[in-house]
Amino acid sequence: MQRTVLRGASLAAVMLTGLATLAMAAHQGVPRIDPDYAAEVDQWWATHPFNPESPEHDPRIVSPEPVVRLTSGQSIQDAIDKLPEGGGTIRLGPGEYGGFQLIARSNVHIIAEGRVVVKGAFRYAGNRWAVDYGPYDRAVSRRGNRVKEAWEAHKRPTRNYYIKGITFDGGGTLTTAVVLQRVYDVVIDDCVFENFHNPKAHHPGTISGHEGLNNVWCRNCTFRGAGVYASYLDGAHGSGMIHCTVEIDRYNGGFLYLTNDDFTEDINENGQTDREEERTAKYIVVYACTYNGDNRGGCALQATGENVLFMKNKVNGTLRYLVGCDPRWTDSDPEICYRFYGFKVIGNAVKAVTDAVLLSRNLALISCPPHIKMAPRMGKATIQGNTLESCPRLLKEITLPHPDMRKEGARMAEFDGPNVIRNNTIAGKLIPEGDVMAFPGRDWEEAAPESQGVNPKALAEAVVHLKANSGRDGVNELAIVRNGGLIWKGTDIDKVHGVWSATKSFTSTALGLLVDDGKCTLDTLAKDHVPALAKD
Repeated sequence: MQRTVLRGASLAAVMLTGLATLAMAAHQGVPRIDPDYAAEVDQWWATHPFNPESPEHDPRIVSPEPVVRLTSGQSIQDAIDKLPEGGGTIRLGPGEYGGFQLIARSNVHIIAEGRVVVKGAFRYAGNRWAVDYGPYDRAVSRRGNRVKEAWEAHKRPTRNYYIKGITFDGGGTLTTAVVLQRVYDVVIDDCVFENFHNPKAHHPGTISGHEGLNNVWCRNCTFRGAGVYASYLDGAHGSGMIHCTVEIDRYNGGFLYLTNDDFTEDINENGQTDREEERTAKYIVVYACTYNGDNRGGCALQATGENVLFMKNKVNGTLRYLVGCDPRWTDSDPEICYRFYGFKVIGNAVKAVTDAVLLSRNLALISCPPHIKMAPRMGKATIQGNTLESCPRLLKEITLPHPDMRKEGARMAEFDGPNVIRNNTIAGKLIPEGDVMAFPGRDWEEAAPESQGVNPKALAEAVVHLKANSGRDGVNELAIVRNGGLIWKGTDIDKVHGVWSATKSFTSTALGLLVDDGKCTLDTLAKDHVPALAKD
């Protein structure tokens, strides 16, 4: 076999070529990565350069020149104001700094060198109007008196923002650390968010954004609370969270992505609203994130959108539900029908949730007014390959009664299928394809209480209490089933006898479950389901 030996100038040329290739591989600034609106979200994510499993994975970002270095206490705002029009990079030495506003400027990177604490908020606004949501909405809306200058600025969002290695300290008073308004191409790396305030109202996030956002990512960030949501992005496209950690017991919920219908506009002015111009959340990815703590009223991800991927995440505590979707009709264009399809919950490891995926029509916004031609549609979810220690239901579709439903001409979002549910395991039991919960089999399958997330000592104490306060048969006929497994049984559970007025309890419980599932209301007449009960 021949070997080629490189000498002198030839070796130097090869080395220079290699260095040039390496430099080109890293992204020059935050790369512009738009969704492929014709693909499913998991297909799009499979080749995304920020996906660690992608053959095209390349997380590196090269920051722009010039570089300005600051020391503790110096003003970031002053440094930004002195950057040239083309932008630059500000490197922060160890210490404390305040916040800033960046308006109508692109290509600015803020990077910490050492331990850097920021006590203040970073605000990025694509233009001067974007700072104030209400007036900005009126200035660019097709429904109002559009301001030409504002509209032209709105069509050209600013881009390329990078934040790395900063600890944001809210001091117990701030609700938000980073505000994003009409900006594209944002990456926040290796940051910590702590000591923020939960106003217990509305839905702000430690990171908040709206007015048209694309390509906004957090990577390796830690959200320690407190707050309503760790992150809230309204109408974002092609955005997500990668390898982030949320102390979810300190928040109302994890990540929130909503529909920013105010900014659904015909940006390219072709006379119609294209899919990429609809400001439902689209192509959202939460990948390999960790949720710590219990939050029995919260969720890991709530979205009013389509093509949402929740993949390979780990939930170490107990949540109300894992992923939720609410519909939203549009008031921007009566010809549009928002479709909230394509929620994909794949390969997650979960300690305990009541529902894995909750598709809900019970918001005040669900009932479309008569002038809206098409009600929104939702469904076509995928729940696949998840491992859950405790989960009574993998999927729940609900419609709760709401006063708006009684309005003349009101319509609700429609559920569409099929949903794909397969290869999920609950409490060590593989759930048959299509089933949403673990049912007991022909014979009772017994299981240790602790294997189903039940404290055996607490269960024994509850049974003793019941025995001391029950009738003649007491706990002898008691059977307790959790996740399809029999975790406690009395000595006479096969005994048969009349139950008399206890029938009322069974009936009312069944009715409550039907109401909860949206199958009927308390005003529904029995004859509507059993015609034989109707009077002649």
